[in-house]
Amino acid sequence: MNGELCDPVQTEAYFTRLFQHVDFAQGQLISLLGVGEKGTEREGIKPERQFLPPTSGAKIMECLRRWAEWHLASFAVPAVLHGSAAIAGDVKLDKVALMTAIILDIDSGDIAGKCAFVTDRLGKPSMTIASGGSTSEG
Repeated sequence: MNGELCDPVQTEAYFTRLFQHVDFAQGQLISLLGVGEKGTEREGIKPERQFLPPTSGAKIMECLRRWAEWHLASFAVPAVLHGSAAIAGDVKLDKVALMTAIILDIDSGDIAGKCAFVTDRLGKPSMTIASGGSTSEG
């Protein structure tokens, strides 16, 4: 496997930033979602969702590496979830204990212009992730 597909240092930095102000209670979870990247053979394939305790570092990395190998984008839901989310198998509002971030997925059109628009209205982002993917515009 190409180690560049899923960098543990960057992954830890991302999760630390995403959940930096959270004191997780017993039974609370995070959710990861693997979805087919635009323009790959896995585009449109049903996403794979994982519900994990926040202390599951090795399992988180295992999911992210597997999805990277499969050309799936990985998404961490920016929320702390009640344990009942895993039973339900989905993230719905009544399963959310706490939101931790606003995440925007800007992957079409004038990306630079859209980023400037959002920054003008919400302020400078605390983190920007460029996945390296390409849009239909290039």
